[in-house]
Amino acid sequence: MPHDPGHGRQARDHQAVVLVGTWSLFRQSHSRMFDGVPDNIDLSAVVRYLETLPGVERVHDLHV
Repeated sequence: MPHDPGHGRQARDHQAVVLVGTWSLFRQSHSRMFDGVPDNIDLSAVVRYLETLPGVERVHDLHV
């Protein structure tokens, strides 16, 4: 079987594509593990909304 010098480069290219493609998912998962709020949620807006509900005086410990 002849040696293909391009094979190693192709493997590295594939690894780079997988790494770039999964980086965002890894970052989001890591944030969730440490109780991070998802990027698409405006925590201040949620607090303001909850404080407008009847019977709610103040929001002091919100977990999203």
